[in-house]
Amino acid sequence: MEKLEVWTIRDKTPKDHPITCTWVFKVKVDDEKRVIEHKARLCAQGFHQIQGLDYSQTFSPTGQISLLRALISNAAVNNLQFHQMDVKSAFLNAPLDESSSGLVQPPSKMANLTFKEEIQGNFDMKDLGKANLLLGIKILHNEAGFSLSQEHYIKNIAENYNITSLTPVNTPLKPGLQLTKATKGEIETFQT
Repeated sequence: MEKLEVWTIRDKTPKDHPITCTWVFKVKVDDEKRVIEHKARLCAQGFHQIQGLDYSQTFSPTGQISLLRALISNAAVNNLQFHQMDVKSAFLNAPLDESSSGLVQPPSKMANLTFKEEIQGNFDMKDLGKANLLLGIKILHNEAGFSLSQEHYIKNIAENYNITSLTPVNTPLKPGLQLTKATKGEIETFQT
């Protein structure tokens, strides 16, 4: 983090409002649940910030599932392969001005980085090859294009809640049963 100049050590001034942080640990696995890597992330607790004092705008650097679907659809329509790359510490590599960067204030310089700049080697990038699993969505490559499945995601949820051994339940009524409208007398009987 020092090499990337993520922060500058300096004396606290009366105008500063230090924000606490916490470590978040994650084990990254592939679609076969093999451990790929262990990750550690130091997260600023931005919820301690006061609007107007510590920041003036909000920003959340997250992708949208609709964009992922659009990218995969575009690749399928144009008969392209869909690959995945990982920019190591992408957020830390973006040159930011604010001393509170990474918190609530928008890191506009990161948003302005172009794909071309990334490819030209400004970042330490890892080619993950053909995309097989993104955001819990399994991507199956075939001659017709792609198939998307959330079976992997659903199985993980079932395992987390220990419900993988449940069996289907038959319907309480006979399939195809024709129901008839109750008469006024039957309704009165049921209501008493």
